[in-house]
Amino acid sequence: MPRDLPIPLIFAHRGFSSIAPENTLAAFQKAVEIDADGIELDVQLSADGEIMVIHDTKLERTTNGIGKVSNHPLSSLKALDAGSWFSNEYKDVSIPTLGEVFSLIPKEMLINVELKSDPDQVKTLPEKVVSLIKENKNQQQILISSFNHEMLREIQKHLSGIMIGLLAQPSLLGFKTRNISSKQIQHDALHPYFRDVNSGLIKRYNNKGRRIHTYTVNKEEQMRKLFKMGVHGIFTDHPDRAIEVRVEVKA
Repeated sequence: MPRDLPIPLIFAHRGFSSIAPENTLAAFQKAVEIDADGIELDVQLSADGEIMVIHDTKLERTTNGIGKVSNHPLSSLKALDAGSWFSNEYKDVSIPTLGEVFSLIPKEMLINVELKSDPDQVKTLPEKVVSLIKENKNQQQILISSFNHEMLREIQKHLSGIMIGLLAQPSLLGFKTRNISSKQIQHDALHPYFRDVNSGLIKRYNNKGRRIHTYTVNKEEQMRKLFKMGVHGIFTDHPDRAIEVRVEVKA
């Protein structure tokens, strides 16, 4: 990863998702407006192969749709209301495509694209994402992450030099990723759960010239502790608070 990136980086998790509906253009625009260092988003494919920005494999929690995202074509997904669940202010906000997000985000801002772990999309989703990155010529601002290591290998197969974040599940579920897979898969950053981060892990990654970006850090005391520990970045629903805490810790 570029050595001139800020430490700690502040990623707006699914956009500025504490004040706007997650993974929507509204949430990403709010993150841009407060000068977050980057955004994090989730992608999966529609039935007709479009890259949709949505976290859950099913539509019910964040839209008025029903069923799996992958069972619906782009036209049906774009017709859904992805904002009313959050607030009437965002009624009829739609699910964005990754291309729409790329068009919105300025070139100096990082975009962490998390590939959702649908086993049916192990090859197709990475190929589609790589194709879009090449089309937009924005590889330098993209960080690809996933819990699915096969997807990360597919990305690297098609796009050498792309920044990779290795996601680790919390606690014992993530032990193998943090301690074994991390030695087997080429990556630029480890993305562990914040309670699994300690000074030893940070030191180990510093010695390798790699980074620790941890999720999802929403309380100021947690931010303060991690920043003082030397973590390289956090994902947060409250990037405004994180920016304030970072200024305080660095003062």
